[in-house]
Amino acid sequence: MKTVCIHQPDFAPWLGFFDRLIDADVYVVFDDAQFLRRGWHHRDKIIGPQGTQWLTVPVLKKGRYHQEIRDVKIDESTNWRRKHLQTLTSVYGSRPGFESTHHQITEIYDRQHERLIDLNMDLISWLLRVLDIEVQICMSSEFGLKSKSTDRLVELTQALGGTTYISGLGAKNYLDEEAFRQQNIKVRWQEFLHPTWDQGQSTFLSMLSTLDTLYQGATQTKMLSREGQDES
Repeated sequence: MKTVCIHQPDFAPWLGFFDRLIDADVYVVFDDAQFLRRGWHHRDKIIGPQGTQWLTVPVLKKGRYHQEIRDVKIDESTNWRRKHLQTLTSVYGSRPGFESTHHQITEIYDRQHERLIDLNMDLISWLLRVLDIEVQICMSSEFGLKSKSTDRLVELTQALGGTTYISGLGAKNYLDEEAFRQQNIKVRWQEFLHPTWDQGQSTFLSMLSTLDTLYQGATQTKMLSREGQDES
């Protein structure tokens, strides 16, 4: 039995992303998917002065509308790294997890990545270690598949000997479960129960980057709940 998760390498993803990987044997980084300009590949949300705010990595887009995620280059025309670190300091400087988390983020930013995927994978790998999640990682581009949509997901799962494909609920509108069933692959839908932690304010803001979890010093509590999830 082998469970496969396939997902784009987003920037500093939310906890729901990592919750899915707890039950996966293999995480296939969908690096040859098309880069979405208004998606989560180069940005995520943190706490802001009026609720939430975006933390965005500037990337080169002009004339590159159909570029794949693996080809996206970071735009170095501004000192965005310093701006990110200043924003994080302003927002989380007084929070319990600031010192240890900010040191690690600074260290990753200091690597001066040229490609977005290299930055994102360094962040994801670090977050996996912090959350104590062990999962095999491979790149979808390694398989050289040209199929589209659900067919690509089925073929990647097959290539890895997967018997179960785990997906977020957001894919229910377009994922063709029958295509998986025809290849004797079970589709398991994630049911994520979002935990809460002290954010230093009266109203809890959910679905933020996992950076919020760490800066708030919440890693010692049970962040990723299995309660109520289908383990069959």
